[in-house]
Amino acid sequence: MIKGPKALGDSLILTFAIDEIKRYFPNTKVIIATNRPYLYENNHNIYKIIKRHAPKFYYFARLPMDALGIKPPYSPRRLHLAVDDKTLTKMAQQLPKKFVVLNPSGNPAMSFDRRSWGFERYQQLVDLMCDTTFVQIGFATDQLLRGVLDFRGLPHMMEFAAIVKLAQAGLFHDCGFTHLAVAVQTRCVVLWGGASHISSYGHDTNINLIETVECSPCSPVGRYCEHNMRCMELLTPEFVTDKLRELLVDSAQKKSF
Repeated sequence: MIKGPKALGDSLILTFAIDEIKRYFPNTKVIIATNRPYLYENNHNIYKIIKRHAPKFYYFARLPMDALGIKPPYSPRRLHLAVDDKTLTKMAQQLPKKFVVLNPSGNPAMSFDRRSWGFERYQQLVDLMCDTTFVQIGFATDQLLRGVLDFRGLPHMMEFAAIVKLAQAGLFHDCGFTHLAVAVQTRCVVLWGGASHISSYGHDTNINLIETVECSPCSPVGRYCEHNMRCMELLTPEFVTDKLRELLVDSAQKKSF
Protein backbone atom coordinates (compact mmCIF):
# COMPACT_ATOMS: atom_id res chain seq x y z
CA MET A 1 0.00 0.00 0.00
CA ILE A 2 1.24 3.48 -0.90
CA LYS A 3 0.39 6.51 1.21
CA GLY A 4 -0.51 9.24 -1.25
CA PRO A 5 1.19 12.65 -1.05
CA LYS A 6 -0.58 15.80 0.09
CA ALA A 7 0.44 18.13 -2.74
CA LEU A 8 -1.35 18.07 -6.11
CA GLY A 9 1.85 17.86 -8.15
CA ASP A 10 3.38 15.06 -6.09
CA SER A 11 0.07 13.20 -6.21
CA LEU A 12 0.17 13.26 -10.02
CA ILE A 13 3.87 12.35 -10.22
CA LEU A 14 2.98 9.31 -8.14
CA THR A 15 1.06 7.94 -11.15
CA PHE A 16 4.40 7.67 -12.95
CA ALA A 17 5.90 5.84 -9.96
CA ILE A 18 3.00 3.39 -10.03
CA ASP A 19 3.65 2.77 -13.73
CA GLU A 20 7.24 1.83 -12.91
CA ILE A 21 6.18 -0.44 -10.05
CA LYS A 22 3.82 -2.31 -12.35
CA ARG A 23 6.48 -2.51 -15.06
CA TYR A 24 8.93 -4.21 -12.68
CA PHE A 25 6.34 -6.18 -10.74
CA PRO A 26 3.40 -6.76 -13.12
CA ASN A 27 1.54 -9.08 -10.74
CA THR A 28 1.62 -6.62 -7.85
CA LYS A 29 -1.72 -5.22 -6.66
CA VAL A 30 -1.19 -1.53 -5.95
CA ILE A 31 -3.36 -0.04 -3.21
CA ILE A 32 -3.19 3.71 -2.63
CA ALA A 33 -4.44 5.58 0.43
CA THR A 34 -5.07 9.21 -0.50
CA ASN A 35 -7.04 12.35 0.27
CA ARG A 36 -7.36 12.92 -3.50
CA PRO A 37 -9.05 9.71 -4.74
CA TYR A 38 -10.45 11.45 -7.85
CA LEU A 39 -6.90 11.76 -9.24
CA TYR A 40 -6.52 7.98 -9.44
CA GLU A 41 -9.91 6.87 -10.72
CA ASN A 42 -9.88 4.79 -13.91
CA ASN A 43 -6.15 4.11 -13.55
CA HIS A 44 -5.76 0.48 -14.65
CA ASN A 45 -2.54 0.10 -12.65
CA ILE A 46 -4.28 0.71 -9.32
CA TYR A 47 -6.10 -2.19 -7.69
CA LYS A 48 -7.84 -0.26 -4.90
CA ILE A 49 -8.19 3.34 -3.71
CA ILE A 50 -8.70 4.09 -0.01
CA LYS A 51 -9.79 7.58 0.96
CA ARG A 52 -7.82 8.95 3.91
CA HIS A 53 -6.58 12.23 5.33
CA ALA A 54 -3.30 13.52 3.93
CA PRO A 55 -0.24 12.85 6.11
CA LYS A 56 1.40 15.78 7.84
CA PHE A 57 4.46 15.25 5.68
CA TYR A 58 4.02 14.26 2.07
CA TYR A 59 6.35 11.94 0.22
CA PHE A 60 8.18 12.46 -3.04
CA ALA A 61 6.81 10.03 -5.59
CA ARG A 62 10.17 8.35 -6.26
CA LEU A 63 10.31 6.90 -2.74
CA PRO A 64 8.08 3.87 -3.42
CA MET A 65 10.38 2.92 -6.29
CA ASP A 66 13.50 3.30 -4.14
CA ALA A 67 11.96 1.13 -1.43
CA LEU A 68 11.35 -1.64 -3.98
CA GLY A 69 14.81 -1.42 -5.50
CA ILE A 70 13.69 0.17 -8.79
CA LYS A 71 16.55 2.32 -10.06
CA PRO A 72 17.15 4.56 -13.10
CA PRO A 73 16.93 4.58 -16.03
CA TYR A 74 13.18 4.89 -15.73
CA SER A 75 10.80 4.71 -18.67
CA PRO A 76 9.72 8.08 -20.19
CA ARG A 77 7.69 9.98 -17.60
CA ARG A 78 3.95 9.67 -18.11
CA LEU A 79 1.39 11.16 -15.77
CA HIS A 80 -2.21 9.94 -15.75
CA LEU A 81 -5.44 11.78 -15.05
CA ALA A 82 -8.82 10.83 -16.49
CA VAL A 83 -11.27 13.73 -16.91
CA ASP A 84 -14.80 12.46 -17.43
CA ASP A 85 -16.78 13.52 -20.48
CA LYS A 86 -19.56 15.08 -18.41
CA THR A 87 -17.16 17.51 -16.73
CA LEU A 88 -15.43 18.30 -20.03
CA THR A 89 -18.74 19.09 -21.71
CA LYS A 90 -19.89 21.24 -18.78
CA MET A 91 -16.74 23.35 -18.82
CA ALA A 92 -16.55 23.55 -22.63
CA GLN A 93 -20.00 25.15 -22.66
CA GLN A 94 -18.69 27.96 -20.42
CA LEU A 95 -15.41 28.61 -22.21
CA PRO A 96 -14.31 30.11 -25.54
CA LYS A 97 -12.89 27.75 -28.15
CA LYS A 98 -9.39 29.21 -27.90
CA PHE A 99 -7.74 30.38 -24.70
CA VAL A 100 -4.63 30.17 -22.53
CA VAL A 101 -5.02 29.07 -18.90
CA LEU A 102 -2.89 30.56 -16.14
CA ASN A 103 -2.55 30.81 -12.37
CA PRO A 104 -0.47 33.75 -11.11
CA SER A 105 -0.81 32.84 -7.45
CA GLY A 106 0.11 29.85 -5.35
CA ASN A 107 0.02 28.14 -1.99
CA PRO A 108 2.50 29.64 0.54
CA ALA A 109 2.65 26.25 2.26
CA MET A 110 4.25 24.84 -0.92
CA SER A 111 7.17 27.32 -1.03
CA PHE A 112 5.25 29.66 -3.33
CA ASP A 113 7.33 32.61 -2.13
CA ARG A 114 10.34 31.06 -3.87
CA ARG A 115 8.41 30.01 -6.99
CA SER A 116 6.50 33.21 -7.74
CA TRP A 117 7.03 35.13 -10.96
CA GLY A 118 5.10 38.02 -9.46
CA PHE A 119 1.52 39.16 -10.05
CA GLU A 120 2.66 42.34 -11.81
CA ARG A 121 4.64 40.41 -14.41
CA TYR A 122 1.66 38.19 -15.18
CA GLN A 123 -0.42 41.34 -15.64
CA GLN A 124 2.18 42.84 -17.99
CA LEU A 125 2.12 39.66 -20.09
CA VAL A 126 -1.69 39.68 -20.30
CA ASP A 127 -1.56 43.32 -21.40
CA LEU A 128 1.09 42.53 -24.01
CA MET A 129 -1.03 39.69 -25.41
CA CYS A 130 -4.28 41.62 -25.69
CA ASP A 131 -5.19 39.54 -28.76
CA THR A 132 -5.26 36.35 -26.64
CA THR A 133 -8.00 35.20 -24.27
CA PHE A 134 -6.72 34.20 -20.83
CA VAL A 135 -8.58 32.11 -18.25
CA GLN A 136 -7.44 32.42 -14.64
CA ILE A 137 -7.83 29.46 -12.29
CA GLY A 138 -6.92 28.99 -8.64
CA PHE A 139 -8.24 29.78 -5.19
CA ALA A 140 -11.26 32.07 -4.87
CA THR A 141 -9.15 34.37 -2.68
CA ASP A 142 -6.38 34.79 -5.30
CA GLN A 143 -5.90 38.29 -6.69
CA LEU A 144 -7.64 38.59 -10.06
CA LEU A 145 -5.76 39.75 -13.12
CA ARG A 146 -7.27 42.51 -15.23
CA GLY A 147 -8.67 41.45 -18.61
CA VAL A 148 -9.01 37.71 -17.98
CA LEU A 149 -11.95 35.31 -17.65
CA ASP A 150 -12.44 34.46 -14.00
CA PHE A 151 -12.68 30.75 -13.17
CA ARG A 152 -11.20 30.93 -9.68
CA GLY A 153 -12.68 29.03 -6.78
CA LEU A 154 -14.37 26.17 -8.61
CA PRO A 155 -15.77 23.53 -6.25
CA HIS A 156 -13.85 20.54 -7.64
CA MET A 157 -10.30 20.03 -8.85
CA MET A 158 -11.55 18.02 -11.85
CA GLU A 159 -13.26 21.16 -13.18
CA PHE A 160 -9.87 22.86 -13.17
CA ALA A 161 -8.47 19.77 -14.90
CA ALA A 162 -11.11 20.07 -17.61
CA ILE A 163 -10.25 23.74 -18.19
CA VAL A 164 -6.55 22.91 -18.52
CA LYS A 165 -7.32 20.05 -20.91
CA LEU A 166 -9.47 22.31 -23.11
CA ALA A 167 -6.87 25.10 -23.24
CA GLN A 168 -4.58 25.76 -26.18
CA ALA A 169 -1.70 26.16 -23.75
CA GLY A 170 -0.90 26.92 -20.13
CA LEU A 171 1.29 29.46 -18.35
CA PHE A 172 2.36 28.43 -14.87
CA HIS A 173 5.19 28.70 -12.40
CA ASP A 174 6.50 25.49 -10.80
CA CYS A 175 3.27 24.22 -9.22
CA GLY A 176 0.74 21.41 -9.20
CA PHE A 177 -1.08 22.80 -12.24
CA THR A 178 2.08 22.23 -14.30
CA HIS A 179 1.91 18.49 -13.58
CA LEU A 180 -1.86 18.48 -14.06
CA ALA A 181 -1.37 19.95 -17.55
CA VAL A 182 1.10 17.20 -18.43
CA ALA A 183 -1.37 14.58 -17.19
CA VAL A 184 -4.10 15.92 -19.51
CA GLN A 185 -1.63 16.52 -22.39
CA THR A 186 -1.74 20.31 -22.54
CA ARG A 187 1.63 21.93 -23.19
CA CYS A 188 2.76 24.86 -21.05
CA VAL A 189 5.31 27.57 -20.65
CA VAL A 190 6.69 26.96 -17.16
CA LEU A 191 8.50 29.64 -15.16
CA TRP A 192 11.11 28.11 -12.88
CA GLY A 193 12.32 29.86 -9.76
CA GLY A 194 14.87 28.42 -7.36
CA ALA A 195 12.56 26.38 -5.13
CA SER A 196 13.15 23.08 -6.93
CA HIS A 197 15.34 21.66 -9.65
CA ILE A 198 14.02 21.28 -13.17
CA SER A 199 15.75 17.92 -13.58
CA SER A 200 13.59 16.46 -10.80
CA TYR A 201 10.22 18.04 -11.53
CA GLY A 202 10.34 19.35 -15.11
CA HIS A 203 8.67 17.82 -18.17
CA ASP A 204 10.28 17.94 -21.61
CA THR A 205 6.90 18.40 -23.33
CA ASN A 206 6.81 21.94 -21.93
CA ILE A 207 8.78 25.07 -22.68
CA ASN A 208 10.74 25.36 -19.44
CA LEU A 209 12.15 28.83 -18.75
CA ILE A 210 14.87 29.10 -16.15
CA GLU A 211 17.66 31.53 -15.35
CA THR A 212 20.17 29.73 -13.17
CA VAL A 213 21.74 31.97 -10.54
CA GLU A 214 24.35 31.18 -7.93
CA CYS A 215 21.85 30.59 -5.11
CA SER A 216 19.58 28.09 -6.90
CA PRO A 217 18.13 25.58 -6.31
CA CYS A 218 17.22 26.88 -2.86
CA SER A 219 14.65 24.33 -1.66
CA PRO A 220 16.57 23.21 1.45
CA VAL A 221 17.00 26.73 2.87
CA GLY A 222 13.73 28.09 4.19
CA ARG A 223 10.60 29.51 2.63
CA TYR A 224 11.54 33.06 1.65
CA CYS A 225 14.03 34.30 -0.95
CA GLU A 226 16.78 36.58 0.40
CA HIS A 227 17.92 37.65 -3.08
CA ASN A 228 14.81 39.47 -4.36
CA MET A 229 13.89 36.55 -6.66
CA ARG A 230 16.75 37.37 -9.02
CA CYS A 231 16.08 34.17 -10.98
CA MET A 232 12.54 35.33 -11.76
CA GLU A 233 13.50 38.95 -12.46
CA LEU A 234 15.59 37.74 -15.38
CA LEU A 235 12.49 36.21 -17.01
CA THR A 236 11.00 39.39 -18.42
CA PRO A 237 7.34 39.62 -19.53
CA GLU A 238 8.51 40.36 -23.09
CA PHE A 239 10.67 37.22 -23.19
CA VAL A 240 7.93 35.01 -21.74
CA THR A 241 5.40 36.52 -24.18
CA ASP A 242 7.60 35.50 -27.11
CA LYS A 243 7.90 31.94 -25.80
CA LEU A 244 4.16 31.64 -25.19
CA ARG A 245 3.41 32.86 -28.73
CA GLU A 246 5.89 30.28 -30.08
CA LEU A 247 4.07 27.55 -28.17
CA LEU A 248 0.67 28.66 -29.46
CA VAL A 249 1.92 28.62 -33.06
CA ASP A 250 3.53 25.20 -32.60
CA SER A 251 0.39 23.77 -30.96
CA ALA A 252 -1.82 25.12 -33.77
CA GLN A 253 0.43 23.58 -36.43
CA LYS A 254 0.37 20.17 -34.76
CA LYS A 255 -3.43 20.21 -34.48
CA SER A 256 -3.74 21.05 -38.19
CA PHE A 257 -2.24 17.70 -39.24
